[in-house]
Amino acid sequence: MKTLLGNSLSDTPNIAPCKSREDNPDEILPEKFDWREKYPECVQNVTNQGNCSSTYATIATSTVADRICQQVKKPVQLSAQEVISCDKGNYGCEGGYATRALNWGKRKGFVPEACYPYTATKGQCDVEDHLESNECRRNSIFYKVIDYCLAQDEGDLEEWPRGRSDGRLH
Repeated sequence: MKTLLGNSLSDTPNIAPCKSREDNPDEILPEKFDWREKYPECVQNVTNQGNCSSTYATIATSTVADRICQQVKKPVQLSAQEVISCDKGNYGCEGGYATRALNWGKRKGFVPEACYPYTATKGQCDVEDHLESNECRRNSIFYKVIDYCLAQDEGDLEEWPRGRSDGRLH
């Protein structure tokens, strides 16, 4: 398992690494890239997590929302709260793994924030009942993750949120 700053990037060692410059030497990467300049319509507000350690869920949903906005040129907010309340593979407001949240996105998809607003609490969620009763899910309004990769070393990341010694993010 790859670690950075003493914290695991993932609890799953079998996630494909991101392609590096060495994998594609003809691709020219810029020396500097500012998302805010390139995609100003996609810049999201910072989520006030309240008293809920939900970085893992906000990282996953924000990353997917960024990629959607990058393609369609319209901002979308995805529900971190649904992941906090319904994803049994993580620990609700006690933290969790971004990779597990992304796996929820692969299996179930992420609904828009308006469909499951942020409350900064671990709500009660019977997953099967929720998947059938949530209006957005009934109307197929959700975004599925097709695939993702993990950065493999410090050179792939400029900053990474600090996590816990067990790899879970706050």
